[in-house]
Amino acid sequence: MFAILLLSVYVVADTQLLIDRAEHSPYGLDPVSGSLVLFSDFAQLLVRILVFLAERDQQRNTGRGPFRRSSSSSGSPNKGKRIERDDY
Repeated sequence: MFAILLLSVYVVADTQLLIDRAEHSPYGLDPVSGSLVLFSDFAQLLVRILVFLAERDQQRNTGRGPFRRSSSSSGSPNKGKRIERDDY
């Protein structure tokens, strides 16, 4: 969650930097480099949001994170239980 907030700050800071460069540069606005910087920021932000949502969904489905216990119908509470990993 912290990474999402940090990347949001990067988007705002890079946007402000792009505006300042356009206003104070004698050559004017450089649209290619500015758009690449903002595209990179938004791509990183999107990836972080998707990772956060996938981890949250995984924890809701399993209750404990990426590992879950498989139940068995054996008489002993520990016999026949194994840890399985959910793969995407």
